[in-house]
This record gives sequence, structure tokens and C-alpha cells, in this order.
Amino acid sequence: MAHFFGDSFSRDSLIGFLAAEKSGKSMMLLDIAWRAVREKHKVAFFEVGDMSQNQVMLRLMAHITGIPKKHGRYKYPTSLRVDRKHNVEISHDERKIKEGEELSADDAISECRKLLKKHGDNEFFRLSVHPNNSIGVLGIESRLDMWERSGWMPDVIVIDYADLLIPPNTRQEKRYQVDETWKQLRGLSQSRHCLVVTATQADAASYRAKILDKSNFSESKTKLAHVTGMIGINASQSDRDKYIRRLNWIVRREAEYNELECLYIAGCLAMCRPMILGFLLTVH
Repeated sequence: MAHFFGDSFSRDSLIGFLAAEKSGKSMMLLDIAWRAVREKHKVAFFEVGDMSQNQVMLRLMAHITGIPKKHGRYKYPTSLRVDRKHNVEISHDERKIKEGEELSADDAISECRKLLKKHGDNEFFRLSVHPNNSIGVLGIESRLDMWERSGWMPDVIVIDYADLLIPPNTRQEKRYQVDETWKQLRGLSQSRHCLVVTATQADAASYRAKILDKSNFSESKTKLAHVTGMIGINASQSDRDKYIRRLNWIVRREAEYNELECLYIAGCLAMCRPMILGFLLTVH
């Protein structure tokens, strides 16, 4: 995985994930956020419409503890291999959580509140939840200013996700609204000297595409111009059946990349962990 991502997730960068609907964008963003926390980076996570605060905290605690949110059987990946003909061979352990052993929503929220509670310089994660279409980049800037005045400045800002932000000027044509939002996101990474990570919806053609490319943008192609990197999340029905996703670089500044080179990842959705195993392969 390290070879695929390289040093693209660094300060002053804007990274986007491009995917069709229900392909795992939110789970990927939460995974990226917690990986940064484990590396002792301060992370500001903005949830702007898809989930409530309780839902975010429940997912987060499932990820951290490895305890699923629901009882029942689930598959945990143990090995992943892709041959030269791109046939995926994946092995799973089947595990079972009995009723009463699953992650309790009340317990998850209680533990997550402890995690989010201020404790000086050791506070590595802050969560800010907003209803759909209730905040834009300027509103995020305002919240960050407030935190900065109290002495807390993030290294990483994760926004779930960009399409749900209020545009700066609602009177503009839609594509210009989108362009301005992504300009502001790029400015956020530069002015705050931090990494900004978000996601965006792919176009209708993405449902039929084997591998997402530059043509699969929605609303405005200038999203690709403003990011320092855009990663496609590819998920055919065959991928979904095998509990895998394929990541590919669609745009990547200051680094070599091949759109056809995919990182096959296997995860456990019950644990909200999308990247447990990975295998890199170029698709011809």
C-alpha cells in the first residue's frame, strides 16, 4: 500500500476520492483519518450531511475496537492474491458475533466522547457534524479559526464530503459553484499548511466503467485541476461479491502514475475497515 500512496498524503496537499454512489467513500475517509491519528497527527473531521454524529462515532469505534456494529456472521480477509489474468483469489475467516456481543451504540458513543474530550496537546481527533447543505468551506474556516484561538491546529482536515458543502455563490451556474468550492478547498490546504482529504461523486457512466478515469468527473472537470491527487474507488459487482475494491490514481501531481495500475484492497465492512490487505497490479 505504501508504494501506491507514496508521499502524496502530505502537507499542502488536496486529495480527493472519486467513486460511484455507495462505493465506500465515507468509510475510506474515516479510515484515512484514523490512520493519521495513529501516526500522532491532529485530525479535524467534518461530517457534512451523510451521517449523524452518533453514526460517525459508532463507525469510528467499530474501526478502532474491531467489534462489528451488528451481531451475526461476517467475513474477515486473511489473504489476497491477483494473478496475471486479473483473477482475484481471496481467503476469508468467517467470524461470528453473538447477540449481545456486538458494539453497543451507547457504549460506542460513550467511548467516543471520551476520545473526543479535550486533554491538552494529546487531543488528536476533533469531530464537527453538520446537516446537509448547512456549511461551506468558509464555515469550516470559521470553525478552524475558533479552534486555533484555543491553541488547537490540525495537521489533517477530512471532509465527508465535498459535494455536500454549500457553494460560495448559489446564484452561479452549478459548474461554477463546484469549481469555486474546489478552489477554496485547495486554498484551505495551502493557507493552513495541512493535508485536506475529501471525496466526490462520479458521473453516471462510472457505474459501467471498469476503471475510473478523467472522463468520470461530475459537474465540473476543474475538480481535477485543483487537487494534487484524485484516487478512483472502483467496485464492479464482481468486486463487491468478493468484498474488494480497486484504487487507481486518476490525477497525481509531482509523481509518476499509471491510471491502469490498481491497488486491490480487501477489508471488513462490518468492522468499518476498508483496507486490511492490499495488492498492486497493472491492468492491461
